[in-house]
Amino acid sequence: CRHCERASDHVPMGKSQVPAPLIPGSGVASPSLLAHIMNSKYIMAVFRVERTSNYTVMSNYHLRDKTISFKAKGLLSMMLSLPKNWDFTLAGLARISLEGKDVVRATVVELEKAGYIQCHQTTDKAGKFGSNEYIIREYPASHEPPPEGPSPAQPLPENPTTENPSTVSTQTGNPTQINKDPVKKRKK
Repeated sequence: CRHCERASDHVPMGKSQVPAPLIPGSGVASPSLLAHIMNSKYIMAVFRVERTSNYTVMSNYHLRDKTISFKAKGLLSMMLSLPKNWDFTLAGLARISLEGKDVVRATVVELEKAGYIQCHQTTDKAGKFGSNEYIIREYPASHEPPPEGPSPAQPLPENPTTENPSTVSTQTGNPTQINKDPVKKRKK
């Protein structure tokens, strides 16, 4: 004890028992060594990517929209990632993709119909048609911005509501029919 250490020149030292080895007969496999081996061999490392530049922050709304194609989701994501002063023409969009101008045009039309892109024809001072002006949105113009988080009335698919589940059958039409007739073998 500390009192004995201060009061005496001779401090008795006790010797504790060596713990039993985790692997019987092994003099090397200490608990700390085995813990280190288990940790480095069986526990996966966590990798974190720190991005400081050249990344895009955008809403997930269009990525989860089931009414537009994957191609439309990709083009809209690309357009949202480009700087505001970028050349948003069909030719300009076609230059940065593998798709041709016709595919880009069809995809832009799909996004227009869904409300993610609005196109306005501009005119010059003489009243002649000018270039097209595009307004690109993260969510359709006909919809309000989505609220933060899920609404209680519509939970996320990962967390369905379990209160009062519906017991009504959703099957309509003919039920699945099983062919019970033996398969006829064809003659060669």
